[in-house]
Amino acid sequence: MRRTQQKGYGNCLNYNALLRWKYPNIYQMWDVPFRPGPQQRHRDIMQRVWYGPEEDRYLSPIDGHLAKLVVQCTQDIYERLPKNSTYRHTFIRNVSPIYLLAANWPFEDVSADAAKWDEHEWAMICLKWLPACAWLLCVLLWSPNAAAGEVRHGGWYDPFLYRFWGYTKAAANIRENHHNAPVYNSKRLLERILRPRWLCFLNEGKRGITLKEVTDDVADVEYLMIAYTTKQFDNLNHDDMTELHLIAERAARTAGVDAFWVAGSCMRNPAEMEEDVYRINDVVRGAHSLVIIVGPSDERPQMDSTEDMLKMWGERVWTLPEVLLSSDKHSINVYTRGQDDPPWSISKKKFADVVWNDPLISRQLIDHYSKTLELSRLELVSTALTCLLSRERGYYLAGDLSYALMGLLRQRPSIDKTDSLFQSFARLSMANDSDQLLERLVCMLPKEPMLAEDPWTKMDDQWDCNLWDINPSCQVAGICNDDTVLLDGAFGAAIRWKSFAPVAYMKKDSWKRIGARTLIHGAPLYFIIGCVMVGLGSGYEQLGISTLTAVGGLFLAVSLCIILASPYLVRLCYSGKLWDTQAWFFGFEGYMDLETIETNIFGAYMGRLKWSPAGSTLSRHMSNSDHECVGLDPTTNDKVRAIVDKAVHAKVGDPKVYTIVDTYTLTVTMFTAIRPPVAVILAGREGGMQRAVMCSYDWKSQTLYRETVLRMETPILERMFRVNRFRFGFKRPAPEI
Repeated sequence: MRRTQQKGYGNCLNYNALLRWKYPNIYQMWDVPFRPGPQQRHRDIMQRVWYGPEEDRYLSPIDGHLAKLVVQCTQDIYERLPKNSTYRHTFIRNVSPIYLLAANWPFEDVSADAAKWDEHEWAMICLKWLPACAWLLCVLLWSPNAAAGEVRHGGWYDPFLYRFWGYTKAAANIRENHHNAPVYNSKRLLERILRPRWLCFLNEGKRGITLKEVTDDVADVEYLMIAYTTKQFDNLNHDDMTELHLIAERAARTAGVDAFWVAGSCMRNPAEMEEDVYRINDVVRGAHSLVIIVGPSDERPQMDSTEDMLKMWGERVWTLPEVLLSSDKHSINVYTRGQDDPPWSISKKKFADVVWNDPLISRQLIDHYSKTLELSRLELVSTALTCLLSRERGYYLAGDLSYALMGLLRQRPSIDKTDSLFQSFARLSMANDSDQLLERLVCMLPKEPMLAEDPWTKMDDQWDCNLWDINPSCQVAGICNDDTVLLDGAFGAAIRWKSFAPVAYMKKDSWKRIGARTLIHGAPLYFIIGCVMVGLGSGYEQLGISTLTAVGGLFLAVSLCIILASPYLVRLCYSGKLWDTQAWFFGFEGYMDLETIETNIFGAYMGRLKWSPAGSTLSRHMSNSDHECVGLDPTTNDKVRAIVDKAVHAKVGDPKVYTIVDTYTLTVTMFTAIRPPVAVILAGREGGMQRAVMCSYDWKSQTLYRETVLRMETPILERMFRVNRFRFGFKRPAPEI
């Protein structure tokens, strides 16, 4: 493991350093400014309204005001030019008490294991020992306080002081909607139809059909469901429609039914056209059987065989529910334009393997609707959505994919033309008991989050977990604009990026520590008493008073012995394990080894911090000689080492490497993200650990955006406050720079 030494306040001489009154006083300005625009408005939890230009800011855990984001970074990043960032940088500071710095100075360049010291290291310790003793004497004369830091919030993590002041587009509870807003929430449902409105009836005794409205006296008529694609039969082409109806008539007479339903003719009322489109699934459910009519396409004339044309038909989103909801009693018949041969009869259970390019997934849905395999509600929605996403979507409404999925479920919210694909899906999820699908998606970390246009559609996980492996601890309270939702009930904490801070902790005293502490704090007093007594004794030597000088000399000898041993005694006082610590989340950009991190926080490396074994996708672990799981420095892996080296020169929008130090569990976790997350949101649990959604904050819209997902130990819940319900987005828009 290589040491990553930091210059600390030696960076004050950096020519890019700027000064300010507020801590941290020394920083470097961003070098990628935002595009100039109008003043933006923000209202914080204390109801203070602030106007300002767009820039990276965070919510202060002290009073909730909007503060400028300053991120401490490692030495290689601080010295890098250009910075390629939109936020301010500062250097790593050692925040341990000055006498701990003095005591540990002789040991800062040697191994933490004394058994491994060589002659050179022993020589360096001896060379620095006397200056360290003199340094400690000067410091201890001022009697500094103990090394314990400030106890904040009763020892709990810094709260994330957030409050959402706006309205949702559709609230889970209708009474929370704006009084002028249309009632498009999950409570308003689209009614199902029990029969088609219109059917093409076969003429009795002669060829031809008659289009009739379905009334009560013919409500029990058997009919075929005719499926086709407009790429092969154009609804506006008279010849295509004539040929389609002739083939449909032949199929109906062959099947022995009296009518058929075809979309090109049986959706007559323009006022009901939109709702009828999304009720086709009800028509399929009531049909005698499904008939598919295929033909050549001008778009792809090379696909001239029945099988190729059928596969082209199967590329559409709407073909999935048409097949899934068709009758199990009859096979699916395929008729080909221009051929008078008998139809190609395909068993429903064989259809996925013959036509679709995802047979292993879509066959599960066929088996579910055929009652040979039972999927849970969560499995049904996630599997169906996966299948629909792999097919060609319609462009009539943005939410067509969700509306195709809607036909497979019982509860169907009303169509809202203004909904995006995500909003329509969120509305559908809220309307149905889908086992908190949206809440589970919040906790997932897609394998390619940066490449996904709609990251919420990616149901894979970098942790190789399924949706049903996650138990959410939050709830969707509403649907907001810009593909965001309102979440409630989550625990959260703020991350401190500007610097480390002295950590308050509790230790169990021992006689050795009590004795060392007494000697250390008494040494300056002994030294002063000894000097006074020797001075007085030398003035009265002519009177024969030598006892005063002898006693003073004894005090001086004792104090000098203590001073000479003071580096060892100070380390003895503040070494050992910590029994209870102030909970903090410290963050910095880049990579540092554990020794450097612990030295900058606690004054010296004493084995207190450890790498998280499975906290992020960069984490690594191994089994030690006692078969125990031990976290490894992630950079021992060559691939992770390459990621760290590449991130030093990352541009805006590229993944950067960040590190989080949790002082409550004393773990260190390194991860990648586009922006530094300012909040840790615990939204669920999985595999015996908490799913921690690391979120950046877009203060212009009061939205928390997912940057990455970590896994943290469950005991941190004991030290976290709940977060007021907050607006959440899956992917933050790229900054306008």
